Amino acid sequence: MAKLVRDEIPRIVPGKYVVVNQDEKCELLRIKLLEESIEFFRSGSVEELVDVYEVLRALAKCFGLSIDRLETLADAKRFLRGGFEYGYVALD
Repeated sequence: MAKLVRDEIPRIVPGKYVVVNQDEKCELLRIKLLEESIEFFRSGSVEELVDVYEVLRALAKCFGLSIDRLETLADAKRFLRGGFEYGYVALD
């Protein structure tokens, strides 16, 4: 299976690489978000959280959004539904 890598990896790590079209890239970014989220879940490291953030930045572009616009949309949703600051947990 194809694995999306950061833009500088072909320069740093020798190997075979191709550039995919925009639709393929966006689909691979969705997969990459899962991959990086799992890595963050397992490690809890800031470095992995940074990787999640970088994938989100790229995914925002897939939707025609700047990261600033994504933050604005997140702020609007936070205003209506709140964030995750207090730690509420729904009980069954």
